Amino acid sequence: MQQLSVIIFVALFLFQYENVFALDKGSRYQVHTRMGLFSGSYAGSGVETRAWSVPTTIDIEMEIFQSRVKSYTLRAVMAMELDTNRVNYTYAGIGQSNYIASRGRKDFRTEKRVQFKNTPKLRYYWGWNVGVAQVLVIDFGLVLGTYSTVLDMSGNAGAIYQVGENLGIEARAGLGLGYGFSTVTVTGTTTRMLVGLTYFY
Repeated sequence: MQQLSVIIFVALFLFQYENVFALDKGSRYQVHTRMGLFSGSYAGSGVETRAWSVPTTIDIEMEIFQSRVKSYTLRAVMAMELDTNRVNYTYAGIGQSNYIASRGRKDFRTEKRVQFKNTPKLRYYWGWNVGVAQVLVIDFGLVLGTYSTVLDMSGNAGAIYQVGENLGIEARAGLGLGYGFSTVTVTGTTTRMLVGLTYFY
């Protein structure tokens, strides 16, 4: 009987003061898929300057939110000319995004069995990435080529317009610097203008 009284007391307490135990949650992940123009120019010792521009670049990024305005990212890029199947640039790396004057993630709060959702309509961000890239520096035709491995560091800025609860449209621009450290050593720069979609998880 005493245990039943304790259970009833706790239940009444939680029911009466459940706003004290309100639960704040938010989207943990956001996936970005982008396509667009990617240009690069690389040169090095014994390697003539090679410049290229690929309008069919694929850029995929997983964003992991640490707070409403800050996240870490995992990113992969491939710049391939579709007409010749020549891959000029591939990249894999990590980075960080910081949202300006806006929240980066979708938030929701549960209180008194009612859920309040708050999805930002327009978001602005800037960020950085660092990783390793393979760059085509000597082209021997459609099949053979010499690639250089470079440490790639880039900065970027973009905007996301939310068109649904989870889906957004994104525009992004960036500038990168590459420093070679393989047998064929080159240095160079890249620029990118990309558009794509984002999705909250």
